[in-house]
Amino acid sequence: MTFDAATFDMLKAGIWETLFMTFTSSFFAYLIGIPLGIILIVTDKDGIRPVPWLQKIQTLSVPT
Repeated sequence: MTFDAATFDMLKAGIWETLFMTFTSSFFAYLIGIPLGIILIVTDKDGIRPVPWLQKIQTLSVPT
């Protein structure tokens, strides 16, 4: 099996696209997940500032 220039170009493009998709989705997951996690802990019934109605709404977005 031989690799020519076109094959290497396709591999470079595929690797770049894979890394881009991975880093982009990770960025948005952290962007949403970290603040959500902090808010869930702070507003918990034993948290720094308990807010029961907000806790009920937020727990709908958290998978169990």
